[in-house]
Amino acid sequence: MKNFYDWIKEFVRDQGEFIAQQSGWLELERSSYAKLIAQTISHVLNGGSLLV
Repeated sequence: MKNFYDWIKEFVRDQGEFIAQQSGWLELERSSYAKLIAQTISHVLNGGSLLV
């Protein structure tokens, strides 16, 4: 069973991929964008800093 954080990360990744598909980005760009958004959400949920 997935926990809340996994669900949020998956949701954000899916939304990022949807936005990328609608905008016509290349596959690599879509993947990178989705990962960046998921990492940002993960940092926020874990109380981490957004600075890399």
